[in-house]
Parts: sequence; C-alpha cells; structure tokens
Amino acid sequence: MNTENKYIKVNNLKNGYTYKIKARNSDYGVWNERKGEFVISRFKFYDNYTFGEIHWDLSDHFGTVKPLEELEKCPYDVENYEEKSMLTYLNEFDTIKCSECGRGKNEWIRHEDWCKKRKEV
Repeated sequence: MNTENKYIKVNNLKNGYTYKIKARNSDYGVWNERKGEFVISRFKFYDNYTFGEIHWDLSDHFGTVKPLEELEKCPYDVENYEEKSMLTYLNEFDTIKCSECGRGKNEWIRHEDWCKKRKEV
C-alpha cells in the first residue's frame, strides 16, 4: 500500500483509539488528541518504554506517523496509564514473533544481540 497520500488525516482520528501506523519506531499506536501524538511501544538499547510520535500533518519537521487503519478503542486512558500495562497491550499487536525469544517484529532492532544477551543471563 502506498501511504504517501493514503493515510488518516489528523481531524479524522478518535482520541484513545489504537491504530495501525506507519512510523519510525512502531507499527501500532494509541492516538492522544491533546498532545497530537501517538503513544507507541518503543524498543531502544534493550529497553522497552512508551514514547510519543507526532502525526504527519502536525509538523513539517517532527511529524513521523501516518495512521493507516483504526483497530479498536484502547482499554487504557491515553492521558493516565500505567506504563507496563500500555506496553503489554501495544506489544500484543505484533503477530510475528521470534521462535527463540518470543519478541515481536517491532522489537527486532539488534534482535540477535538481544537473544544472545538473554541466553547469557
């Protein structure tokens, strides 16, 4: 699918809903209307944390997310959530999992190193 022009515009998003997205760091995010960003699950340097990425329409320099499809209402308040619960929720959207470690495809940055490190612990 060519997403250059075919994505959900910011005015058509629903606050607190989960979307399939095209972004730098994730494929799924929960829209936070007040902040103009998607809450995503980000993996960096072996850490997993929630992170906000801005909608494409809202910034010429920092907009990185193009929402492609509305999926469902998020069970957590997008303004006031417990991080571990939100991460578990967002990480469950990954349907492609590593048979060795169980991590989803969004987590595969330096995946081989992570699997190796995990086995050493």
